[in-house]
Amino acid sequence: PETLERSCDYALKLAIATSNGRWVDFIFRLHTALGKTCPGPIVDELYTVLRKVKTVNLTVLRDYIGSGAKVVAPPAQLGGEWVAACTFPIQSHWAEKTKVEKLGLKRIVTGPTKASVQLRVADMGATLVGEIEEINGTWTAVCDTGGAQNTGFKW
Repeated sequence: PETLERSCDYALKLAIATSNGRWVDFIFRLHTALGKTCPGPIVDELYTVLRKVKTVNLTVLRDYIGSGAKVVAPPAQLGGEWVAACTFPIQSHWAEKTKVEKLGLKRIVTGPTKASVQLRVADMGATLVGEIEEINGTWTAVCDTGGAQNTGFKW
């Protein structure tokens, strides 16, 4: 993981220094090949970098999306650049075993690892009601997906 992060950091720096979108492509190709998600800090930096590079390969982005990411906002031209917003793909055999049960505006997320539960909660954009706990070998989180708790309205 440390080597992956360092590789991405260098690729981001090279993309800015050279204005070459191939370094952005490298980041997506690398994560697609490894079956990994781009971590939040890398994605945040990509928003800045995409405004400074000349072109990126949309096929590479499509491959990354094909690995499990979902398009939130389709590719659109921003100035002279094309950008798209995607959710992170959750790719692991643990993710397949992570389940979500609906109870009104609440969700109960269960999975074999704490990380798989955290990723699913983050992917849903839900708010944790309490701590993620291990119960009989299964990690469990209770989340809120709406209602008074998320509106900013105080009773």
